[in-house]
Order: sequence, then structure tokens, then C-alpha cells
Amino acid sequence: MEVRGGWAGLLVMVPVLLLIGGVVLDVFGPVPYAGLPLLSAGPLAACMVLTFRGAAITAAAACVLAVCVDVLVNRPLTAVVVNLLDVALISAIALWLKWVVPHQGQRFAAVRAVAEVAQRAVLPLPPAGGRCRWPPATRVRTRKRWSAETSTRCAVRRSGCGR
Repeated sequence: MEVRGGWAGLLVMVPVLLLIGGVVLDVFGPVPYAGLPLLSAGPLAACMVLTFRGAAITAAAACVLAVCVDVLVNRPLTAVVVNLLDVALISAIALWLKWVVPHQGQRFAAVRAVAEVAQRAVLPLPPAGGRCRWPPATRVRTRKRWSAETSTRCAVRRSGCGR
């Protein structure tokens, strides 16, 4: 198990602190349902700082705590169900986001790899030594001509000629 210190250790505690604050505010707060936003925010914060398993555990704990607090303060059954659905919906959205973001990164990496292979196949290699031997005015005219043909030719590959 990895021990975190400093800011990282404090960030891991944020979801737990939100859950505790939600329970305390809901039980002892001056307004009913005051702690519900904090109970809903716990799983969202957990998605940012914990693994998927940790975020799922936090989401389940938030749902259980929401029901326990409502039963403790003798709320009607409809209020218990609505609060549970609120916290469960926010938790489900948070877990879905936790699942989607890494998958989007994997798709982006695959698309980028294909684009790099296509770039290598289409564009010529830069001159040996990395610097273009042409005079600067010729490079500017060439760049403008290439930009007129296709706007990405010079921007895709960095070389002495294409800057």
C-alpha cells in the first residue's frame, strides 16, 4: 500500500470529509436536507482522487449514509427514496465519468498513432542535419505555397524547412 503525504494525502481525505460533513450538517443543521449536497459531492470528489474501486466504495457509502441519516431524523419514506435517488444518480454519473475519461485517452492515443503513421507515409523526410540549406526568402515562399495547397503540411512535421 502506498503512503501519501503532503497535499496528496489531504486530497484523498476530501471525499471522506465531505461525507462526514454531510452527515453532521444533515443531522445537526438548522435546515432539513442541508447535508445532501455534501453527501452527493463525496463520490464526485472521490472520482478525481481515488481509483475506480475507491470511488465505488465512496459512492456506496454515500448512499448508505443518506438513507441512515434520513431514518435517524425520522423523514418520511418518500423523502428517503428521493434522497437515495439523488445521491445514487450523482454517484452513478461520477463513476461513469471515472470510467469514460481513461477510455477516451486510450482512443485518443490510438488515433494519434494512426495519424503519425499516415504523416510519415505522406510527408517527405526533413533534410539531413535538420536545417534547410535554402535562403530564408525561398523558405517563406515555399511555406506559403504549401500552405495554399494544404494547411497542415508545414504545421504537422517540425523541421528546419517547415517552421
